[in-house]
Amino acid sequence: RQAALAMRRFVGAVVAWNAVGSASAGACDSRTFQVQGLKNVFLAGSAGSIAPGGSSVMLGHGDFTSIVSSCAAPNNDPWHITPFRLLGATLSYTADLSRVGCACNLAVYLVSAPARDWNGNPSKGRGDYYCDANQVGGQWCPEVDIMEANNHVFQATPHKCNPPQGQGHYTWCDRAGCGDSTKNMGQAYGMGAAYKIDTTKPFQVSTTFDSDGGQLVGFRTKLSQEGREVWLGSCASDYLRQLTGALDEGMSLIFSYWGDSPQTMAWLDMPPCGQQGCYGPNAGAGIISDLAVTNAAGVPPPPTPAPTAPPPVAPRQDPELTRLDARHGIIRWRNHPELCLTMGPGGSSLSLHGGPADAHLVIAPCHGDFEHQWFDTSGDKLIRPREDPKLCLFVNGLENF
Repeated sequence: RQAALAMRRFVGAVVAWNAVGSASAGACDSRTFQVQGLKNVFLAGSAGSIAPGGSSVMLGHGDFTSIVSSCAAPNNDPWHITPFRLLGATLSYTADLSRVGCACNLAVYLVSAPARDWNGNPSKGRGDYYCDANQVGGQWCPEVDIMEANNHVFQATPHKCNPPQGQGHYTWCDRAGCGDSTKNMGQAYGMGAAYKIDTTKPFQVSTTFDSDGGQLVGFRTKLSQEGREVWLGSCASDYLRQLTGALDEGMSLIFSYWGDSPQTMAWLDMPPCGQQGCYGPNAGAGIISDLAVTNAAGVPPPPTPAPTAPPPVAPRQDPELTRLDARHGIIRWRNHPELCLTMGPGGSSLSLHGGPADAHLVIAPCHGDFEHQWFDTSGDKLIRPREDPKLCLFVNGLENF
């Protein structure tokens, strides 16, 4: 499984994420994807055929795409990967796998992309910032397989990792994960009216990330169709708690369709599948539609803000702009994560102590190279720009950082 998975996901990641930013405005419109609970999101690259209105995507064998916040972002920009923060929330969608046969795998899954090096820098690796729990592209990170499925089997598998080293760098993850599969459930899932979930017709998937005291304690997947239900989820809470940090920080949502010979894919669907490979008519298209994120009360969370121009007001004058994160050396706004503090003239009341009069910090879109956006906390507990450490951030109330 590992070799085939690595090859398929690595090629798909390079194609999909390299294509972000290469589209024209008209092409951007064609890549708009509707997610209830989120605004202004797109499918990266050109994989998948999005229906008019953006409520569904048809995926063919070999397709790989992720959800991003802009199709006009610079190529390889890790900060336009849309973070799905699902702790205490539910992700739901409708799946049509009627033409996705044995030895094929249409996957909907989360990874903690972008990968990071020991210093917290986004790490391109071999897979263009891609990472997962199988070290595809050479980089580890937590992974939650919400769906790995065809019209004979449905599997859901969280994968924990060891605690990250340095500033978010993972060195080992559980490849096997803690999964549950319908292939162990008799007549729960398959083709025809004899099964609770008849995969000749669309069915609904609802995955809930139960939290207690801010910790992930439950991972439950419900398959439903015409009043019938099948439930998956057997992971112990002690295992799931180790994924809390990844879910709280936000994970990248990916659609991937791959498959191979029956022997290669036996881990997924043998039995009930036999000697069919994922080729020709057996590898028909699948459809994912009506994607939604809801909170524990069953309502969408506050929408993700669209990228905006730098606010005209000074950060300290607007309470919404004082909630900052300083993870990995980059100071960004929690409610506008696409905006960072940047060294530059004018535009802000935050000054750099010891610098010239025009050495101010401005609010600006985060850049892929972060040349002017790295800050360090030295032994004197002052926040200094890495490119000019003789300066330090001079502002009252540093507890907001």
